[in-house]
Amino acid sequence: MTQRMITFKFLTEADLPLVCNWFQKPHIKQWYACGENYTLDMIREKYLPRILHPESIPNFIIYADNTPIGYFQLYHVKDFLPDGVADYHHPLFDDFKADEIAGIDMFIADEDYLRKGYATLILVQFIKEYVQGKFTLLVTDPLKINENAIRFFEKNGFKKLLPQPSQTVNELLVLHVARDKESSADT
Repeated sequence: MTQRMITFKFLTEADLPLVCNWFQKPHIKQWYACGENYTLDMIREKYLPRILHPESIPNFIIYADNTPIGYFQLYHVKDFLPDGVADYHHPLFDDFKADEIAGIDMFIADEDYLRKGYATLILVQFIKEYVQGKFTLLVTDPLKINENAIRFFEKNGFKKLLPQPSQTVNELLVLHVARDKESSADT
């Protein structure tokens, strides 16, 4: 099998038209944009503050063999709560402090890279580069009706945090991450 090189480059203002185009793709519009018809101005409004202050929510373009194929974001739960978590009294914080937890969102926009194992490669690589040694718990919050995303994260070691109330539209999934950057993520 050919070696596939995955890299992450910080999102720049020059990337915003590409991101806007991705938001028009049916699978991104449905699951990530939640049906919203994003314009380039809306993309700029949403992402330019993150570009100017990447320490709050680092955003990345995912490259596979130098081809931009998707998007990844990391956020510190001490600064931003996952969708479906109202406050720091949530059971997510029963065993972990907010500064030990990072949240992630990701998508592959280029259909040529879907269902070929790239998502797992991306997730594993991202955890090694940006999560291990910094956080002990990783959380993601796909929509409950996004069964493909939930299966993907479960296949990659994430566990449902707890049964969510029926009025909650997001499923919280967590992954314990090895503290040692040389170790792999716990499964």
